[in-house]
Amino acid sequence: MPSFCSICGAEVTWLAPEIHKCGGCNAVFRESVIDYQKTYTDKNYWFDLTTPEFEWVWVEQQNQANFIRRDVIPGNLVEFGAANGLIAQELAQLPQLDQLYIQELVDIRIDAVKKLYPKIDLVRGTFEDTIPFFLDCEIKNVVMNNVVEHIMDVNKTFAEVHSILDKGGRFIFVTDDGDNPFAVLPAMFAHPEHVVCLTRKAIEILCVKWCFVIKKYYRMTNNLIYVVLTAE
Repeated sequence: MPSFCSICGAEVTWLAPEIHKCGGCNAVFRESVIDYQKTYTDKNYWFDLTTPEFEWVWVEQQNQANFIRRDVIPGNLVEFGAANGLIAQELAQLPQLDQLYIQELVDIRIDAVKKLYPKIDLVRGTFEDTIPFFLDCEIKNVVMNNVVEHIMDVNKTFAEVHSILDKGGRFIFVTDDGDNPFAVLPAMFAHPEHVVCLTRKAIEILCVKWCFVIKKYYRMTNNLIYVVLTAE
C-alpha cells in the first residue's frame, strides 16, 4: 500500500488488516483488488430478487432509483455498472433521455440483466476499456450506483468521467459513507470487493482536481451517500 494518499497526498496509516486510512482527507483504502468475475459468480444469488429474502435489495435499489431520476438532465446518459438492471430499467423510462448506454464487466450480471430486461443494450468491458466508446457520444449524465467503492484509482475515475461529460453535465453516484465511523469498517469487512470509502472532504478535493462542482450531497439510509456533481 502506498504511504501517501493518491487523493490529497497526506500520509496513509494502518487501520485494520489490509485496510488503511488517509490522515488528510480521511478516505479509507483496501490494499488489493479482488477477482470480480469469480466474486460475483460466487454471489449469483444477488440477481434472484424474486425470492422474499432479497426483497430488501429491491426496495433499496428502488429508493436509489427514485433519487437518481430526479436529477437526470435532458440528453444522453451512461450508467457504469448494471448490477441487477433495476436502475437501468427505471432510467429507460425517463422521457428526457435521448440515448441510454449501460456498461457492465461481470458476465453473470450481463446474463441476468439480459434475461430480466431484454430491451436494455449493454456495452461489455471494464470502466477504463469502455471510456473511449463514449468520448464522442455527447454524454450529459453519468450514473454510478454503488460502483465508485469498487474502483481503486478514484483520481482516474473522476478524470475519465469528466472527459466524457459535456460541460454542465452531471456525475451522479451512490457510494459508501466514509464520514460514518460506525459504517466504514463493517462495510469493508462485509464486502471484500469494496476497495475505497470516500469522505466528503475527499470528494471536495477530487472535484477541485478534476473540475466538478458539488450540486447535491445527501446522507441516505443504510450508510450510503447520494452525490450529484456538475462538470465545469
